[in-house]
Amino acid sequence: MIARSWHLKGGETVVATLTLEDIDQPWFHCHFAPFEAWEAIRPTVEEWTRATQETDATDVLRVPRAWQAVSDLSLTLVPLDDDPPIEEFFLHVDGATARFRY
Repeated sequence: MIARSWHLKGGETVVATLTLEDIDQPWFHCHFAPFEAWEAIRPTVEEWTRATQETDATDVLRVPRAWQAVSDLSLTLVPLDDDPPIEEFFLHVDGATARFRY
């Protein structure tokens, strides 16, 4: 597998680096290395991850609310090669692992 990495950016600020470990289509499984700026957005991304994994029929609005909060962060994945940035993607972070799809 080709080594690939992306910077997770919020605006011009690098929040973390994701380094590809495996692909299970459509998900890219990565090592997640946060930078200091991650702490400011971590609660929002973690709520999105929990909402998509734990929501049941009693709180059907939890996922859309969580997605809107993440969308408001204007995150992008910027490849560390010459590929164009990824602006629309789903991201789940759990400690030192992350997975995304676009």
